Amino acid sequence: TWDVTEYKYISQADPTVTFDFLTEFGASFTMTVSENGAYTMSGTVQGVPFSFSGNFSEDSNGDISADDPNTTVTVTNNTITMVSTDESWDFNEDGTDEPANLRVVMTKR
Repeated sequence: TWDVTEYKYISQADPTVTFDFLTEFGASFTMTVSENGAYTMSGTVQGVPFSFSGNFSEDSNGDISADDPNTTVTVTNNTITMVSTDESWDFNEDGTDEPANLRVVMTKR
């Protein structure tokens, strides 16, 4: 079981502009990964249950990848970091989403 410790949208135009999903929405998530690479992330967003799933795969060099080709997965000791470069978020709340990266960091229990 992995605890999500960071779930942050980062503006591609100005990386100093971010949106901390966990803090702003009172969200919490955990992720479980099975031996075959299937994962399920579940938790709550403002008290409402939420879940999604996907798959990790490992190549012959030991590099880990996710289903989404725009997502980079890095495993270091007891930490998994996933960065998706094909996201968007309305940082200035004007009703229009701007291009964003999504950074999700998980720590093993």
